[in-house]
Amino acid sequence: MKITHALIAFLCFLAPTFVPTNQEFQAVYNTHIAWKTAFEKADIAAVSEIWSHAADTTLITLGGKKKNGFREIQAALFLSFQLTGETQIDESNLLITLSGDKALATSDYRWSPLPNVPLKATELYRKENGGWKMIAQDGAGGLEPLRKDDETRLRPLVQKIFGAIALADIDKLLPLVAGNDKTYVALDGTVHQKLDEAVTGADLEKI
Repeated sequence: MKITHALIAFLCFLAPTFVPTNQEFQAVYNTHIAWKTAFEKADIAAVSEIWSHAADTTLITLGGKKKNGFREIQAALFLSFQLTGETQIDESNLLITLSGDKALATSDYRWSPLPNVPLKATELYRKENGGWKMIAQDGAGGLEPLRKDDETRLRPLVQKIFGAIALADIDKLLPLVAGNDKTYVALDGTVHQKLDEAVTGADLEKI
């Protein structure tokens, strides 16, 4: 699985400004990565660990078919894995939003069986027994955002971070990473004054 380092860097920037929930954000991210890896490897056993076994789970296939409940989802994924085998997902513009005991991950991606088709994915997670479990997934990106206003504000920020890192443009990146304090630490370890146009911790705490 190919995932740009932009999100990892974004997580690092969040750490000093969003300590209370950054661990939850990281936990959701880890579950998201585990799902992508299991899907790529066609690993039905790993998928069974990632998905909630509750009755209210939903999978919407690329063809628009809805599978409800863990048993239906497991059977559908097993059949898909039998048909495709191992595949590759190239992902970008990943955004995770948290709202209470639920989290939504949205992203753009390309899937190796359909390499020329740009796709969007939405994944809904719920905290169960201290861990995050997937309860809904739509490979065509049709799930509603948990917090529309926050996503509208934060997605452009994430896209700017992706773009700046992709271009290795530190000057464009630095104004995006300031925290609540008057100084922040850049990627190269140097300390800088917070810029007036920087996004503050108050903005990021909405994630």
